[in-house]
Amino acid sequence: MNASTAFSIFENCSMKQSNNSQQIHGMLDLEGFYFVFYVSVYILQEIDYCRTVVLSVHDDVGVRTVMQELLAASQSPTASECWSAVVILHTFCDKTSADYSDYLPQLFRGLIGLFTNSSEKVLHAAWDCLNAVTKVSTFKCNYYLYK
Repeated sequence: MNASTAFSIFENCSMKQSNNSQQIHGMLDLEGFYFVFYVSVYILQEIDYCRTVVLSVHDDVGVRTVMQELLAASQSPTASECWSAVVILHTFCDKTSADYSDYLPQLFRGLIGLFTNSSEKVLHAAWDCLNAVTKVSTFKCNYYLYK
């Protein structure tokens, strides 16, 4: 992903050259929610690679590994590492076809615990991830309940 590709993903954004690295900043519209962001294009590229990897996981061992690693990384004291882990976890929970229902208690505990984080980026990411988990969980519960 280059700067122009990353820029085209976001609406109402502007590019800025800073410290010899390209940065994107502006407003990000995700399903009606607007978030202010200031992210390196290279970070976006790395997160995109990670999303591709986690979405290729379909077996129980892979799901366990993804959940353990991302939940552990989400507890990092570094806001950027915590944010990255939660964003990737959000993608996995929202888009995977793998069954991660065994990890719902850990997900709820970990994501709700992040609401005490002082970083606004982490708070928004945790909220989005929790929203994805509860929507998918409700759908799966209703499917199995009324099947």
